[in-house]
Amino acid sequence: VKMAKQVFCFFALFSLFLAGSGELGADITLSNDIITIGFGNSNGFPLSQLALRNSGKNLVVGSGSEPLWTLVAVDTINAFAVDATQGTQSYQVLANELVLTWANVRLRQTATINVSLTCRLPNGQSYAEWTLLIVNNNPDAHVSIWQVTLAAAGLTAEDDDQFFFPYGFGIEKPARNANENSLYPSSGATMQFMAVGGGQRSGGQGVYFGVHDPNGSMKNMRSQHIAATNDVGADASTGAESEEKEPLEQMNDVLFGGTSGKAAFFPVRPKPRMPRAGSAAVASTTLAADILQPGAGLPFTAISLPYPVAVGVTERTPTWFGAASLYRSWALTHAAWLQAGPVRTRGDLPRWFQETNVWVNSGWQCYDIFNATQGDPEVVLERLTRIRALFNTTLALHWYEWQQGPDPSPAARYRFDTHYPDYFPPRVDFSSVVSQLQAMGVSVFPYINGRIFDTGSQSYVRDNGAQYCTKAAAQRFGASDLSLYVETYGSGAYFNVADPTTDYWQQKIAGIVDQLVNTYGVAGVYLDQLAAGGPTADWDRAHDHTLGGGDYWRQGIVQMLRAVRMAVPSNTPLLTESNAEAYMDAVGVYLTLVAFLPPFAGTGTRFAPAFPAIYGGYYVGAGSIYGQTDFLDFDVLAAKMAVSLVHGIQIGWFSLGGITSGPDYDKSCGPMGTYDQWIDPDNADMVTYLQTLLAMRSQIVHSLIDGHAYPPPALDPPPRTFTANASLHVHNPGPFPTLAVGVWRVDWSAANVSVLVVFASVTTNLERTIATLVMRDYGFPASTLSFRVTGITPTGSRSPIGTFTNGTVTLHIALPGRYAVAYEIVAV
Repeated sequence: VKMAKQVFCFFALFSLFLAGSGELGADITLSNDIITIGFGNSNGFPLSQLALRNSGKNLVVGSGSEPLWTLVAVDTINAFAVDATQGTQSYQVLANELVLTWANVRLRQTATINVSLTCRLPNGQSYAEWTLLIVNNNPDAHVSIWQVTLAAAGLTAEDDDQFFFPYGFGIEKPARNANENSLYPSSGATMQFMAVGGGQRSGGQGVYFGVHDPNGSMKNMRSQHIAATNDVGADASTGAESEEKEPLEQMNDVLFGGTSGKAAFFPVRPKPRMPRAGSAAVASTTLAADILQPGAGLPFTAISLPYPVAVGVTERTPTWFGAASLYRSWALTHAAWLQAGPVRTRGDLPRWFQETNVWVNSGWQCYDIFNATQGDPEVVLERLTRIRALFNTTLALHWYEWQQGPDPSPAARYRFDTHYPDYFPPRVDFSSVVSQLQAMGVSVFPYINGRIFDTGSQSYVRDNGAQYCTKAAAQRFGASDLSLYVETYGSGAYFNVADPTTDYWQQKIAGIVDQLVNTYGVAGVYLDQLAAGGPTADWDRAHDHTLGGGDYWRQGIVQMLRAVRMAVPSNTPLLTESNAEAYMDAVGVYLTLVAFLPPFAGTGTRFAPAFPAIYGGYYVGAGSIYGQTDFLDFDVLAAKMAVSLVHGIQIGWFSLGGITSGPDYDKSCGPMGTYDQWIDPDNADMVTYLQTLLAMRSQIVHSLIDGHAYPPPALDPPPRTFTANASLHVHNPGPFPTLAVGVWRVDWSAANVSVLVVFASVTTNLERTIATLVMRDYGFPASTLSFRVTGITPTGSRSPIGTFTNGTVTLHIALPGRYAVAYEIVAV
């Protein structure tokens, strides 16, 4: 009875739309007090206008190659697509709202659907919100909606426009290279927004495209550059970047894998480009979200997208920061993953952990075959004793290869990336060494994997592990013909992906962490892949969640980590790989290896710190990748550590062991173990520089933990940039700046706000520059003109720099080689 009433309401709504709709033939626009958005008069209502009302600069430059919406439907034979160019089209303009409708869109011969896209534009908002409603006119037909795509096509792609994508902390690149495609939530798409624009010909303005999904449902974030062409039938991708992956993407796959979930999505193929009549074809950008539907492949009556896609304009510069500011304002009031509150009030991130400044690992490399010494307790103790004394600070240890398994013989030991989730008992003397390390100020975090289930493990065989793992379905009506996802990482083991919603897997992981913390006394635990490997959509009807799409992947991981928290003291830190936003409430520490892979300078793909700009104050970041070859160019090693400092993460994650020769030598990343390099007297200058950075971080740690990032100020002259010599085969060779800069705003309270500017020189040369900060750009009212500046050094000395009374702070920097300094700015 409830369903019948719901269906009647949907059909009544469509009747209202059609009865009061306007006729096609003129551009349809909707405006509020900030922006105008418009849809064209040609078939499919293509996006035609997106502009700030006070500028008149239209950021839609063409009709694009992809419709507003595309639906992937399935019948009993295969999958097929329908889109906004089909059906009987009409529209209705309401107060602050535009409803575009498509009646009787045919799904094969058996069914038709009605589709409506509602565009809301309330006053005071610089973006419109799109929602989609689909009503099945033949609910008994054997047809289903598998995937929904919403796209903003024909967007600006000027030569100097920049494109932002949420890879890691964020990357920025020229708009002509805007070709990305990543599963969310994962390391490849940690957030749900993109942006393009900001060039001079775009008036410094940019387009914001954000999926405002507060529960982190699985989806695919996608972009494409469409080259300029005057050939009406030309292929949409003509002139676009090659389909081959960039080196950054290739390295991400090598290091982190976990991308098998993309197989559940149906690739959307843009149609041949059809320029608007009377307009010249120009280059453009498409930004899109592919949303796998809950109940994909099953009968349906109606589908209502439960969250909006936001499309709007930002005039804050750079464009990535303007877009991040819009996303931050939404996330702070809506995102479920912020419900745990900021770091300063979370009980699971104790002060001792926040004040930990440096990490090492017992021995890690990209290729997943480790040697016997990389986790041997005796070797770990020996090396950590010396490193602890050398660095002269407390530190955290990420311990790999601590597990032994039930057979005590060395040959039968459970190796890295095998036998998961079976680990116990640990190697001989593990418990004793944990106690000794923690007594000397080394906090121990053993490695476990929270996502994959080894098909050869005792648990899998004994418990019929397949029943607890996710299963893909054939893209047909009925969602049958299930198959397990299979992943392998080089160790020789094959894994299925565990369903985190199952009680079995939640209790299995909770039991492992319970034993490590409560029996063996470790400080915390690292759970691999949770925020790196993407979700694998599941159609197993025995599992308690929607089939196919939905938010159950986030919900399952959060529930699993709640089970962990119930088993251990509440102040136990948990760490996971990468920084997908959706798990922030359950695990507050992110291993940021992916985030720090991009170059930090140059004009190509480069680091854009959107994640700390949005979520600074709500997480702790730790670590980037280092290798032996970094010590062949001290400037590169110094740059990697310097950017870690200024961008707020705990420094290091230096590997203390690894294979350097033989068949298992890691050719993809080179030798990773740096223990011998750190203790080599010839490298003492690098130890000194690390100690300087750690001392600087100790002085400003709570500003870095509690603040959120802003773009660095204008520097005159800008610092030089450099790249490691290719012959050295340095992992992540740059480019890097010779002067690393970070800016953090800290809202200690409503009445107590400070801005921290951090500088770290990378080379041995003196760095001279002038930094100019217009304080209204950092969130202060334009009426606030007076600011006091205090300089802070690594030794803890604080000296007054001066008071500035015109709303602008000017810092004259003369920083010695390989040194660091910070400036605290407060309104007076």
